[in-house]
Amino acid sequence: MIISKGENLDARITEISTTIQLLAKELNILIFALSQFSRFEKGSPIRELVLSDLRGSGTLEFDADKVIFIHRPKVIDPASEEANLLIVAKNRDGATGRIKINFFDKCVRFENYINN
Repeated sequence: MIISKGENLDARITEISTTIQLLAKELNILIFALSQFSRFEKGSPIRELVLSDLRGSGTLEFDADKVIFIHRPKVIDPASEEANLLIVAKNRDGATGRIKINFFDKCVRFENYINN
């Protein structure tokens, strides 16, 4: 477990992000870090996430090799007909873009997109 004693939220996020990055390099492993993004208000228009939606995004954006968002419009608006997406917002090793996916909430499973 990584614990930060930073004086404010930005300092703690910076310390944790840097520690994760150093640990991944030292052990030569891939580490997935999950982050909460700014919340949408009920009734707000559905929009895709961008890097600036990450809390403490400056450090997280800089340290991350890849940033991938899961976009599920039905969570915000149950009547939405928009497809679920994986949004590759940052990718130091390749392309960015949007990938349609199917999501099965009963078993928390993502699969290749099939238009139903």
